[in-house]
Parts: sequence; structure tokens; C-alpha cells
Amino acid sequence: MVFLENKETDISVFAPTEAAITHTWNDTEPWLEFDISNEVSACSDGDVMTVVKNRNDMYTVRILHNDGYESVYSGLDDVNVAQLDRVLAGDRIGSGANGSSFELRKDGLSVMPQFQVMGRN
Repeated sequence: MVFLENKETDISVFAPTEAAITHTWNDTEPWLEFDISNEVSACSDGDVMTVVKNRNDMYTVRILHNDGYESVYSGLDDVNVAQLDRVLAGDRIGSGANGSSFELRKDGLSVMPQFQVMGRN
């Protein structure tokens, strides 16, 4: 597997939740996990690519963003978006269960996210 470290200082996204991070991004496990049971929001403007429900009745949502990045939200217990929906940064996409995860990708490679505060550029 190949992962990228985000070295582009002008690329940042909003955190999908205000919950505490329980698993941090690293080279062998390139995603974040949040200790949440509340709402999860889009990290940036984009279009919903897929909404998939797994055999454990948990959802994964993939969003393609205007800048070519893709975000993946897994472990959601409900969603309120559908494939091809347009979302804006901060729009609620669903609610998470304990251990919900977030991944940011560019050109199919995982990228360590850099979060900005909502309402600021």
C-alpha cells in the first residue's frame, strides 16, 4: 500500500465531527477514528459518489470533492444523503457509531488530513 503525507499547506478540510479522535492516521493505518455517537458532516463541498450498507448494518459514504480529493466516512449507523447528492462543507451526512472512521484520498492514495476550523479559511 502507498500513502501520501499532505505537504500542500493550502489544502485543508473541516473535521467531520467535534468528537475526540481515538485512532490517529499513520503509515500502516491511514485513517482516523472518532469516539462518536452523534452527527458526521462533510469535510468539504462535493458530490456523493456512493452510499453502501454492509452486512453489519453500518454505512460507508464516499464523497468526491471539487479539488479532486475523496473523503470516506465509515461506520455510520444512519445516513441522510444518497448517491449523486451535492453536499457543502458542514452538511450533515449521517450519524456515527462508536469507532466511526474518516479517510481522505487523492488520486487513490490515502492522505493525512489537515483540519481547519469551521467558518475560517
